[in-house]
Amino acid sequence: MNVSENLRSPIKGMAPISEEQAEELFRKAHDNVSGRLTARPGEDQSSLDALQGMRRLQEYRILSTAQQIGNELDAWAHERDTVIPAEEWFAQKQGLTADDLEVA
Repeated sequence: MNVSENLRSPIKGMAPISEEQAEELFRKAHDNVSGRLTARPGEDQSSLDALQGMRRLQEYRILSTAQQIGNELDAWAHERDTVIPAEEWFAQKQGLTADDLEVA
């Protein structure tokens, strides 16, 4: 499935989730909101089918938003725990200052 970036990026300004993550979340949303709503006599079944589709889309958006936030937190923690200490160690070994690192 080719999932558009708009559906992979529910929170604008954050990196979108991967297509693989989006596909998995679409499957999960479909499973979470399973079944078919059944129209009573005189009701329009197509309206209930559309409602069920909207419920699945809303479930996907909730899941993808949580995934996007989780990805951002993982990236932030990696920066804090790995990248910055490595830069500081390198700077110390090379005799660089914090200002040198900022410029770089």
